[in-house]
Amino acid sequence: MRQKHIERLLDVLVPALALLVLALAVIWLKPPVRPDFIPPDAVWDFVQKEAGRQGLDPYFVYAIVFAESSLNANADSGVARGIMQIKRGAWGQMTDRPYLQAWQWQINIRVGVSYLAWLAGRLHQQDKFSYPLLAASYHHGFGAVRAANFQINRLPATNNKVYQQIYAGIIPAALVGHPGPPKLPVQESRLASP
Repeated sequence: MRQKHIERLLDVLVPALALLVLALAVIWLKPPVRPDFIPPDAVWDFVQKEAGRQGLDPYFVYAIVFAESSLNANADSGVARGIMQIKRGAWGQMTDRPYLQAWQWQINIRVGVSYLAWLAGRLHQQDKFSYPLLAASYHHGFGAVRAANFQINRLPATNNKVYQQIYAGIIPAALVGHPGPPKLPVQESRLASP
């Protein structure tokens, strides 16, 4: 009799415990809720800090962030993730953090800015640094820029208006007037080499 009572109890408890474990696993493993679009002021404040740490122009970095995702932390091209659209290979080159963290916009910007600084170093080694070439290296890859003999006009054309402006050495006036970065005293900001 006792044996049957234990078996009935186990018949009820085992599935209940399995459901509880499954529910806890779903809650525990579920990624945190992420907003799609990050407020421009928050991005601008963070970009200023990170760009300053790496010796990069914050307006340039903000323009790259905007060009890559329009400030969408959940941007996903299928080959790149997050607000700066970082590919898995570049991510792994810059950090030991899991690629799943590319969805966290501040971590994504920190890694993206580190990658921009690394690319800038590669361009300096070739005595070819300019912000337009840095943008092209980020967008097309350093190898493609080198294969094009560091000539942007030899790279595949882009439809991205922000990149087109950056390649011309300009941070777009509309972006400079965006609520994120403060307005500059001129309509367009020319990118100067550091």
